[in-house]
Amino acid sequence: SMTTIQIKKLKIPIIVGTHPDERKKKQEVLFDIMFDYDAGGAIKTDDVAQAVDYEFLVQNIISEISNSQFFLIEKLADFVLGVVMRDQRIQKAAVTVYKLKAVKNTKNISVYLSRER
Repeated sequence: SMTTIQIKKLKIPIIVGTHPDERKKKQEVLFDIMFDYDAGGAIKTDDVAQAVDYEFLVQNIISEISNSQFFLIEKLADFVLGVVMRDQRIQKAAVTVYKLKAVKNTKNISVYLSRER
């Protein structure tokens, strides 16, 4: 049975942006990550080994982007989507990246990307 997992407001400090001051200091970026996979085996057996390990996925994302730098949040979203889609059981995934304080008088600017097999 196709199941959707949602990871909401994952907060990671990262170098992102094009302005000179953004290139010097990490800023907090928020991520919403959603993915679909067939969790039938995990549901039937109640066995974590049959499920996508979302804690492992989050740790992977954090470790891979914490030491990276991006100019565009579009590229950052694509990079995170690539990390998510490495698990072949995941059929479809989407990532929203929220750059806080990106533009004066806005709460955030966000980019949404999705991918299917």
